[in-house]
Amino acid sequence: MSPDPRALLPLKPLIFQILLVLADGDRHGWSLVHELQRRQGGERLLPGNFYRVLKAMSGEGLVDETAPTRAMRRSGSTETERMSETFSSRPPA
Repeated sequence: MSPDPRALLPLKPLIFQILLVLADGDRHGWSLVHELQRRQGGERLLPGNFYRVLKAMSGEGLVDETAPTRAMRRSGSTETERMSETFSSRPPA
């Protein structure tokens, strides 16, 4: 039995904004950050907070996360790898 989606309400503003962006399609982490900043009038997102929220959303089943692309892995940069992860919204079960 899947959890009741109403248990996640009310959504925090950042979670709601992330889900709105992902409703338009899958995004890499860095692309997601840029789109969120654009929608919020250029307001800067703190990377630590942003990725902490994404990790929590993944744990709650709100988003799916895939591995970094091969090209990004070759760069050897952990931050680049994190930014290259693709996220997609997961519809409630």
